[in-house]
Amino acid sequence: MTIKVKQTALRHMFMPGDTVTGAIKKCNRHDVTKEEMVSLLEAFKAINGEVNMKAGMSGMIPILRRHQKLVFG
Repeated sequence: MTIKVKQTALRHMFMPGDTVTGAIKKCNRHDVTKEEMVSLLEAFKAINGEVNMKAGMSGMIPILRRHQKLVFG
């Protein structure tokens, strides 16, 4: 089952100990289902490429539509 998720992206600077999934959850207000996380990870890879994020690097984190108003307010 594929879930269509519309989102925009927010720039995030990775700090020591940050993971991609952790950053996605943080930027999406910790309100992400397992199915949405799969879709968001695919969107992250499409936006940023297959890169291993390290501390000091910045990337674009996809934001779910239902959180856009709060995140971009």
